[in-house]
Amino acid sequence: MRAAKRLAVLAALCLAVTLGVTLRTTSAQDTPAAKRGMIATVDVVTLLEEALQTDEYRVPRDALYQKMDDEIQQGQNQLISMQNQIRSMDPADPQTNQLYGQYQQLVQQLEASSQAKAAEYDQAGAAQAVAIFNRVRAASSTAGDRLGYEYVMASRSSDATMGEAAGLTAVTQQILARPVLAGAEHDDITAAVRAELGLPEPTGDEDADASGAADAPATDDNG
Repeated sequence: MRAAKRLAVLAALCLAVTLGVTLRTTSAQDTPAAKRGMIATVDVVTLLEEALQTDEYRVPRDALYQKMDDEIQQGQNQLISMQNQIRSMDPADPQTNQLYGQYQQLVQQLEASSQAKAAEYDQAGAAQAVAIFNRVRAASSTAGDRLGYEYVMASRSSDATMGEAAGLTAVTQQILARPVLAGAEHDDITAAVRAELGLPEPTGDEDADASGAADAPATDDNG
């Protein structure tokens, strides 16, 4: 699974945890009566995905991936060397069976190491997603208060597409990410929160960048 897709799922799960929870921006006592109950929406998933692609988060994530990939490649090169050595040996030679046993043991070690690295990479992405969500939440409160909203809800924008071909589980997550079924477009303050976070305005190239993101370290299939 590509890193961008993994992180998109993490973003959806992070949002699902907060569904039904609104961010109070001001107390009822401090809010003019005419503004009480005003509700804004923020596309948290979009902002999270955009933030994950900034250098602040992408560079350390890519560095971790490269480090893990280099370590996996070293092990794979060792396996290839042992394979070539075994092929050149006499099958009847006891040392051949001994080397093959070492080869099988190394395969198991590399598989376990690769799985551990993939889990570590996912955890690093999850930690970034949580940190960004906390920033989005604080920025939503600040922007909502400035614009006169008492509550800010996390909900995908009305123009956010749903991937019907992604499967029932993914579609269900996308539905849960849209608790607001109808509302005025001017109450979507995603752009204001984006500015509060200091994120660049979307250019339309984000999908292409995401599709080219590095894969998470893959488990080794040799053996």
